[in-house]
Amino acid sequence: MILNAPITVQHNGKAYPYPQPGKSEVKLIYWLGGSTLNQHDEINKNLLAFQKMETIIVQDSWWTPMARHADIVLPINTLLERDDITRVWRYVVYQHQIIEPLGESKSDYEVFTALSARLGFQDKFTMGLTADQWLRKIYATAKIPMTYERFKDVGYYELTIDETPFVGFAAFRKDPAANPLGTPSGKLEIYSASIAKYGYADSPPTPQWMEPFEWLGSPKAATYPLHLITKHPIWRRHSSYDNVLELHKDSKVNGYEPVFINPQDAAARAISTGDVVRVYNDRGQLLAGAMVSGHVRPRVVLIHEGAWYCPATPGQIGALDRGGCANNLTSQRGSSQLIQGPVANTNLVQIEKHFGGERPNDWAPIQGT
Repeated sequence: MILNAPITVQHNGKAYPYPQPGKSEVKLIYWLGGSTLNQHDEINKNLLAFQKMETIIVQDSWWTPMARHADIVLPINTLLERDDITRVWRYVVYQHQIIEPLGESKSDYEVFTALSARLGFQDKFTMGLTADQWLRKIYATAKIPMTYERFKDVGYYELTIDETPFVGFAAFRKDPAANPLGTPSGKLEIYSASIAKYGYADSPPTPQWMEPFEWLGSPKAATYPLHLITKHPIWRRHSSYDNVLELHKDSKVNGYEPVFINPQDAAARAISTGDVVRVYNDRGQLLAGAMVSGHVRPRVVLIHEGAWYCPATPGQIGALDRGGCANNLTSQRGSSQLIQGPVANTNLVQIEKHFGGERPNDWAPIQGT
């Protein structure tokens, strides 16, 4: 939308104009945590959108790819530097501050309190409550039968969880008339009259196979003959912890993010396990360490999602990514006008041995400095 304004985008039967009537185009991005540049499809298109911004501000605890592309970076406490409350499965946990804030870092609450004060509406933001008072207020809404002071002292409260196996649509199956579904008819619908009214060419009212915009059966496969899929890694949580050097011993191949390739496809390209390869298509390119494996079928390659974008030439659109971020290769188009979901596993790529000598991912802290 940023790159093609003015534009109207369809979603679920509604039209969303950008810019909105009477409003200007977005000129400033203010991002809190999460490396959106790294995690959002088609990095190079995002970089083009960033270039249209006058200012980019990022609040984060880590020097992420998103933070490195910001004009202003506000350093934020980690969970070790502030008190907080969280929930882990059946446990509500009080997260005690265990160290003083490092450097000039502050909590998100402190940052917004200071900003709202400068803008003249601090009381509206804080509502007269300190951070601790807000934690008490939030805790009270849970109606946990333990005093707040006791909760802080013990550190956790175990919730009662109903562990009865869940059966989908059980009530509907037992009595459809008494337990209708949330569809217009209250029943399972093979034909959707609501979707039919939208008139979307890419969203017919009945389930049916529709040819993807690129796939191994399309003419584009002559240029990019391998189908790229991405999956969650076991070495990190999405992109979190890719800056931990100790994990690179197991998660990387000679320092590079691994790409798994079938022995047939590897042999056709004279690629062996451990080789540095370039994976590319018309959306971007990255370096990876080859892992020849029969666990992927012929004409399919696998790269785990979440590796940190690390361009060989910072700021250059289409730069070779030494970090191995799969979103250099994904497409930002929506799955349909109805859903507008991501199509992160609809990608064709080509792979070749790389002899350029670019060093691998260097986001991890340098040891001994």
